[in-house]
Amino acid sequence: LPGTSTPNNIEDGKTPDELIVIAKRFLVTSKGLGGDPDMLADSFQFEGPVVGPLSKDAFVKAIGSVDFDTAFPNWNPQFYGFFVDPLEEDGNRVWYTAKGYGVNEGPLLPFAPEATNLTVENPPQVCSITVDHETGLITRYTIGYVTDRNA
Repeated sequence: LPGTSTPNNIEDGKTPDELIVIAKRFLVTSKGLGGDPDMLADSFQFEGPVVGPLSKDAFVKAIGSVDFDTAFPNWNPQFYGFFVDPLEEDGNRVWYTAKGYGVNEGPLLPFAPEATNLTVENPPQVCSITVDHETGLITRYTIGYVTDRNA
């Protein structure tokens, strides 16, 4: 059947479970907002519906300029439904759904100069992390594609 074959290079690279572990490890390093720069390939690209594409340097600089932990010290990231795209030829793209919630308890510079003490709850968003089979480094990170604004 079309779209049901094994990706071409899966035999030579990481297994789907290994790719998912890499993606989860990246997300855990910063509550899903950024991640460990050492896990990013030099060719890394970040893309969202409004921001990007950003290179590795631009992404690391942008994420480093926002102190999310001060603004949301109690942020609870929620990630679920991890799977490797069975239709992608390279077999290296991990898809997942992201939600999350927390109370804004501090400033979120440069966007908000003081805490609002309001609870923020993200709607479900489809996201992806693409991993290089040989190096295990992340080459692409996409976030923010909302699936249901009312959820």
